Amino acid sequence: MSGEFRLPGRVANYLALLATHYEQAGETLLDRIVSEAIHEVVEREESGIWDDRPWGHAVELTVPQSTHAQVPIDALGAVCARLKDDLNKLCQTPSEYICRVSLEPGEGVDGVRAPADGAEPPDGGDDDVWGQGEGLRVFLSHREKAKTFAHNVKKYLSTYGVRSFVAHDDIEPSTEWMGEIERALQSMDAFVALITDGFHKSPWVDQEAGYALAKGVPIVALKLERTDPGGFLNRWQALRSSLTAAGDLAEQLFSGWVKGSDTREKALLSLAHALLNSGSYGESRRLAAELAATKSLPPAVAQVVQEALDANRQVYKAYGVPARLKPLLGASGPNSEEASG
Repeated sequence: MSGEFRLPGRVANYLALLATHYEQAGETLLDRIVSEAIHEVVEREESGIWDDRPWGHAVELTVPQSTHAQVPIDALGAVCARLKDDLNKLCQTPSEYICRVSLEPGEGVDGVRAPADGAEPPDGGDDDVWGQGEGLRVFLSHREKAKTFAHNVKKYLSTYGVRSFVAHDDIEPSTEWMGEIERALQSMDAFVALITDGFHKSPWVDQEAGYALAKGVPIVALKLERTDPGGFLNRWQALRSSLTAAGDLAEQLFSGWVKGSDTREKALLSLAHALLNSGSYGESRRLAAELAATKSLPPAVAQVVQEALDANRQVYKAYGVPARLKPLLGASGPNSEEASG
C-alpha cells in the first residue's frame, strides 16, 4: 500500500467485522469466504464520484479452492457484489470507497501446495499444538470476552506465516487441555496478553504470564478495555488497541518482532515459509513486499526464499516478485545481518 490512502489499511478490519456479522446472521458461506480470504487492495482503480467520494479501490480476495467451489458459478458475480456493498457499508473513510471485489481460488488443496509424493506429515511433538510450519510461535493469552478477537488476531498473524496458540479461558481445564497449554508455553517464542476487564480474575492467565516471564520470551501486554496490566505483567507498559482492530494489531506486532533481536530471524522465517507455500500471485506479491522491506535476510531465511523462487509457480510467475526478491538473496550471507546494522 502506498500510504496515500487510508481505506486500504482498514480492509482487514472490515473483513473481520463482516465475518462476525455473517456468523451471527447464519450466512455460513460468506462467513467462510471472508474468514479464510487473503486480500490485496488495488488502489485508485476507479476515479469518479460515488456517494460524493472520488477514489475507488478494488479488493481482490483469494480463498482455498474448496471454499471457492462452494460458490455456484452463476452466483459468483452476486457474491462479489454483496461483499462490495457490505464493505462500503462499513467504510466511513471520506473520499474513498470500494469499487470492485473479486474472488479467486488459490492453487492446490485449500490454497496450500500438496506435500511431495510419499511425504508423511509429522506425528506428535509441538506441531500437534502449533500446526505444521516453521518460524515464529506466539502464545495469545485471553479471557472469554476477547475470544473472537484472539481468533481474529491469530488469523491475521497467519498471513505473515506466524503460528499462534489461542489459549482458552476454562475455569476447570481438563488434564488433556492443560497438557496442550503446557506444551505451547514450553515451545513459544513470544507471548501476547489480550487484557480485558476482569483479565486478572482468572488464575490461569496470570500463570501463563508468569511462565512467559520465567522463560524470558518477549512479552506484549495489550490493553483492550479499562483494565491495566497487573500481576506479572505490571512491569510492561501496555499497548492500546480495541476489540475491532485485529488486523492493525497483527501488523504492529509483526513489525515489532521483525525489529526485535530475539524474534527477527524466526519472524522472517515465517514470512519465507508463507512465501514458499503461497497459493496465489497476490499473496506472493504481498509477502515479497514484506520481505523486501527488511533490506537484508539471514542465510537460513534466504535459503527458503530461494526455494520458493525455484519451486513455487505462484512465486516465480508472479509479476515483479522475482525482481524484488533476488537483490535480497545477493545481499544475504554469513554476515549480512551484522553488516546491515
